[in-house]
Amino acid sequence: MKTCAKINLFLKVLGTRADGYHELETVFLPIPELYDDVTVTPSDQPSLSISCNMPELETEGNLCLKAARAFCGRTGLPQAFHVDLVKRIPVAAGLGGGSSDAAATLLQLNGFLEKPLPHGELVKLAASVGADVPFFLEPTPSAATGIGDILSPIALSANLDVMVVSPGIPIPVKWAYDHCVPQPAVTLTEFRQACASASAAEIAKLCHNDLEYAIFDKFPLIAMMRDHLLAKGALTVHVSGSGSSLFALLPPNRHDIHDDFASSFQDVPSMTMFP
Repeated sequence: MKTCAKINLFLKVLGTRADGYHELETVFLPIPELYDDVTVTPSDQPSLSISCNMPELETEGNLCLKAARAFCGRTGLPQAFHVDLVKRIPVAAGLGGGSSDAAATLLQLNGFLEKPLPHGELVKLAASVGADVPFFLEPTPSAATGIGDILSPIALSANLDVMVVSPGIPIPVKWAYDHCVPQPAVTLTEFRQACASASAAEIAKLCHNDLEYAIFDKFPLIAMMRDHLLAKGALTVHVSGSGSSLFALLPPNRHDIHDDFASSFQDVPSMTMFP
């Protein structure tokens, strides 16, 4: 199963909950062109196991195994499955790769049941695995509140030319939230309204991420990449999620911005998705 990446066009941190999670307002945009592959198969061994093209991810803490343990515990399905994971989405990059992989694991395990869990139950289970996991059960442009698990689809009136840059700097999610500096921004309602009726340029003006200010301050290279893209004509550039990846919204037919970045930052993976 292909498992897509995501970016956060909008992210406001409202506060910390008693359980340690943060109350959010965010807008997810799936990036289907960037994806992992997750394959879950029954195993002859009475255990859960994982293999990956990145061996360092073959640990008990992998979100695929966490999702499988949660699913089997909820349904009584024997813990006898193997997960094969092919990673392409950068790790610890704010693109949701681990959450996407976990959602794919849940969906495939649900298919092994004679009576699959209804979607609402699967969403609750996904939220117990990770805050972004529910989005990836049905990845479509969505607004989210709560910890990111209360989702509602949004309309996009404009085609968005999106460029994603992954500098490969792992930023722990906890560090990003601990150093969050909330800034003034439009409301989630206003952003949704813009998505439904405004041009790409107008949507770009309203993009926001409360987590990025500390990231730009701590990691000057990421700020340098942002400034470079803006100077070359990007409509806007922001950190996605807790970083370190950046996304840029580009004017129509500006392939040259990506080409220039790829030439100027040759060691930094980047890709552009044109509608």
